[in-house]
Amino acid sequence: MDLKFNCYHYDIGRGAYLKPEIFKKAMRLAADSGFTHFLPYLENMIKLPAMEKACPECAYTPEQWRDFDKAAAEYGIELIPHFNVIGHTTQICKVYPELAGEKDGFEMDVTSKVARDWTIKCLKEYCSFSKGEYFLIGADEWQAPNHLLARDDFNVAKVWTDQVNLAVEYLVSQKRIPIVWHDMLMHYPEAMKLLSKDAVIAFWFYDEDADYAVLDTFKRLGFRVIMASGLCSALLTTRRMKAVESSIESMKRHHVDMFMMTSWESACWERETVDIPLVGMILKNEKLPMQIVEAASIFELMTRNPDSVQTSDYTKKIKELLKDGAWKKYPEFHAFIENMVNRNYKAVLESFEKYHFSEGPIFNRIKALQDARPAVAPPAPSPVPTRAGKDSFELIVEKDPRKGECIRFVNHGESFEVYPRFGGVLQNWCSGKEIIIPESLEARLKAGNMFEKGGYRSYSSIGGLRPIWALGTHHNPCILWNFPFAWKIIADSPEVKTIELTRSLYHVDVTYRISIKKGTTGFSYSLKAVNKLDFTYGAFSFNLPLSFNVSEINSTSLLWNDDKQLHKLPFSEVKASFFVVPSRRSVQVKKQNYLLSIDCGEVGGSGFYVDWSSTFMTPDLHGIYKPLKKGAVTETQWTFSIDR
Repeated sequence: MDLKFNCYHYDIGRGAYLKPEIFKKAMRLAADSGFTHFLPYLENMIKLPAMEKACPECAYTPEQWRDFDKAAAEYGIELIPHFNVIGHTTQICKVYPELAGEKDGFEMDVTSKVARDWTIKCLKEYCSFSKGEYFLIGADEWQAPNHLLARDDFNVAKVWTDQVNLAVEYLVSQKRIPIVWHDMLMHYPEAMKLLSKDAVIAFWFYDEDADYAVLDTFKRLGFRVIMASGLCSALLTTRRMKAVESSIESMKRHHVDMFMMTSWESACWERETVDIPLVGMILKNEKLPMQIVEAASIFELMTRNPDSVQTSDYTKKIKELLKDGAWKKYPEFHAFIENMVNRNYKAVLESFEKYHFSEGPIFNRIKALQDARPAVAPPAPSPVPTRAGKDSFELIVEKDPRKGECIRFVNHGESFEVYPRFGGVLQNWCSGKEIIIPESLEARLKAGNMFEKGGYRSYSSIGGLRPIWALGTHHNPCILWNFPFAWKIIADSPEVKTIELTRSLYHVDVTYRISIKKGTTGFSYSLKAVNKLDFTYGAFSFNLPLSFNVSEINSTSLLWNDDKQLHKLPFSEVKASFFVVPSRRSVQVKKQNYLLSIDCGEVGGSGFYVDWSSTFMTPDLHGIYKPLKKGAVTETQWTFSIDR
């Protein structure tokens, strides 16, 4: 691709703290691999005078940054500064509590003059010694403090854009181009019309997708857009290779010519010696050494599922792949994988300390591995009693001071619950003694740290089945989950039980109807969305975490039909933790004691996206995006049924 902006993003602030000489090596490798820009994600790894007390001892100084700028110029690559003006400020607020307000210290309270003045002070300091034309100001995943969310007059979109625009205005006055992550615009769509058009939007999405239609939405609104793909575990697996390829195809469809490859959290140098050049090869349409990609894929599967009965098979396969001659170009990554597979954590730590400072999240994890005991698989969740007989066909409504209303559907030995207070989440779906969807709300509430309704992370970790009204990118916005829904009973006859849940937000009015029929297993979801934006792309998707245990891997498979034949994929043959079932209508999950059938109607989806670990699997349905004008109505129906 002919890209005017082709950036490699390297997570240093939350991963491995690179020594200065390795920081320079990373920039040189990025330049040699065809990237035009290098962007280190820093958080508190830049020692600005205004936040120095929150920085680790090894944080980069202004003098070191000037040296990095000089080196970047020699390599022919531009170094982009990074500073979070809102969001991801927890480490800073711990040391400077005045930035968080009086009641909670998780994130900055940007309604305060103290926080806004501090923001501009930090930007001035950073601009005084950095040269980059572009400047990443983050602004993603801001969890508004609870004391703000509790106010009836508080508007997350307005407060967020006021803070971001403050930073944008200052940087533009310094002849810099500010970059802002996209996700808050999706969760709070009112912000799309409030954000300054001087900001460049970096749209991130890290999985294979049918299309990223939201790229076109941002362009229609007048924004310049960067397509950002990513390596969430800092490994180029087959899953993430396909994600990069999907990103490229969407860029072509929507005429976007700016790209960013992001590498997050586990981004130690040993991994990046492979990631950087291989992503460069993808962008240049060159053939990849697939032995290395396959080894990375199996390694991630093994580390994500340490209790898998296939662990020995994974280890054997990786050791075979490590014999391939392609590894000669990547000795650091070869040694890393080999030592990890052999559990030679002493050698892993010694290698790590050659390239990184001996502190930070990854250093602490590797050091802890030396004394770690083998992981023990968590026990399978127990179903919550239905308190109804096997022959009951009932709709039971109860109220709990923490959970709010609980609407329990009971249908002859099968039951599930819906909680309107938590985004209408459906949990504890049991058929006889089998748990289809586990109950997780009770444990989440006991753990505490819940945020007020409407916050970015309010109820996001509760789990359960939840519809998603997505605006041109799957899984986002999940803000619907973070609000209570109004509800009422529509039908309560001897043959049919139906409830209706509704929620009205700035960008959409949604209505869900959940029904059971006597003599029919499972339930149906009838969904309706009325678009309230002038223009967008929209579709219904759903999040479906099924109960799963690695001991079931040999007795679990996925089945689906296409125009020609029935396909069956045994889980024992799955080579990655994430894959796509290409069916556009239905999929079946076959386990030892039941068969779950999911149907989204005639050509109702773009595929079923499956992720899994030792405790869950998710055949999530992704809808088909359609361009929508204000007032456009989208309706769909899904059915879920069980055969024993």
